[in-house]
Amino acid sequence: GILKQEFLLEEYQVDIQTMQLLVKDAVRIYNTQRPHYSCHMRTPEQMHEQKEIEIRSYKNKDRCRASPTSIS
Repeated sequence: GILKQEFLLEEYQVDIQTMQLLVKDAVRIYNTQRPHYSCHMRTPEQMHEQKEIEIRSYKNKDRCRASPTSIS
């Protein structure tokens, strides 16, 4: 969604090699230059380099154990 909404990559009519370069550059910008609200207005790169603020995880670590199912 970010590639389409913020970087408008679907608007470009380019060959696959050029699109790969555009995506690579967009990911670099997203991780190194774009502040994120969920990262306390830091970039993901800055969050991973610092030690003061705990990095949030939105993944459910106990997902497999949360709702066990039986196989009959």
